[in-house]
Amino acid sequence: MNTASENQQDTVSQRPARSQKPASRRSPFISAVLIIAVLGITAMLALWLTQSGESSDDATASASTSRILPVEARRIALTNEYTRQREFPGLITARRSVDLSFQVQGQITEFLVDEGDKVAIGDVLARLDTDRFTAERARLLAQLGEQQAVARLARQTLARQQNLNRQGHTSDQRLDEARTDLQRANNAVASIQAQINLTDVNLADAELIAPFGGTVTRRMLDEGSVVSVGNPILRLLETDVLEARVGLPPALVVDRKSGETLEFQWRGNTHSAVVQSILPSVGRNSRTLTMVLDLPSNLGAHDGELIELVLQDPVKADGVWLPNDALTEGLRGLWSVYALTPQPHGHTGANEDGNEGGNSSGKNSAANHYIVTRAEVEVLYAEATRSYVSGTLSDGDLVVSHGAQRLTPGQVVSRLQPDPSDIASREPQG
Repeated sequence: MNTASENQQDTVSQRPARSQKPASRRSPFISAVLIIAVLGITAMLALWLTQSGESSDDATASASTSRILPVEARRIALTNEYTRQREFPGLITARRSVDLSFQVQGQITEFLVDEGDKVAIGDVLARLDTDRFTAERARLLAQLGEQQAVARLARQTLARQQNLNRQGHTSDQRLDEARTDLQRANNAVASIQAQINLTDVNLADAELIAPFGGTVTRRMLDEGSVVSVGNPILRLLETDVLEARVGLPPALVVDRKSGETLEFQWRGNTHSAVVQSILPSVGRNSRTLTMVLDLPSNLGAHDGELIELVLQDPVKADGVWLPNDALTEGLRGLWSVYALTPQPHGHTGANEDGNEGGNSSGKNSAANHYIVTRAEVEVLYAEATRSYVSGTLSDGDLVVSHGAQRLTPGQVVSRLQPDPSDIASREPQG
């Protein structure tokens, strides 16, 4: 029994040993497969990382190429003078303006014009009552007739005394008295005639006559008013002939002459005027000299309107004209512009096989690459679209003319349509 049990145990204990023989044979094969799998996965990971690195490099190169902005730039030429435009206000006035009045006293019976009416030289504007003058003239005419009769009698008496004196029938004293009587009578006739002439003048002065052509701008009185000599009745302006008076600093008047043509602004338009005269006295308050300008006859302006005289004032200062788009705000009240310097060879910062600036080769693309540098400038004079600046710029520098706000110092850019012969105008137009 014991022997049988032991045999069974031996049989049981030997079974696992038999089953482990095939497992030990498969272990090398499984290990080789695992090693091959790990190597394959490692190779695939290495290939993927390599391809990712190349793609990243391509993307970096592409991004670097895309960061090269094309900019507009030009070469500058420094000058030692600029011309600034200055405006001076002036007042439009009629060349002639007068307050009309009668030269005789009387009552106004009629107005032939009203405010705003245009009149010509010699037109009758108003009339006075002339009854008094007419009656006075009639009285004087009667006196004239009487004195003329006295003068005829004195003339006849003188003739008879002369005949009697030649015959010795009268004395020289009587002859002298006859001559004196005739002279007295003639003088009385002349005096009355003068009074009649004065009355005729008064009758003529009872009509208010326009001394020049113009426009009635004010009527002070109405019909029925009794006026005295010199009392203003109407205001007349010579509106067809206008002039302007402008106050200028004496330094700007030195080279101005009568007959010179200047430009002025009126109602947003530019017109020409001729210098009539420059008054020699400096204003006590304004400290300016008054320039009188003849305005065009067809201007259509009104008395009292304003104009702006435009003068070109040359100023000595080294600098250059630049578009306002070329300026960016700097520090301490200064402004900045961006200059371009050629990029050194071998440092393009981009794929040299690119096609920057319209070039077809990598060599030409690199030649059109520039590095942005900042230059500080001071604005001496500014206009609507351009400014005259002075600073650290040098003659012949390549300066960005538009789009400066997009750039930063050290940035690599390309120049749009570079032209070796492009030299900035000494005074470009805006």
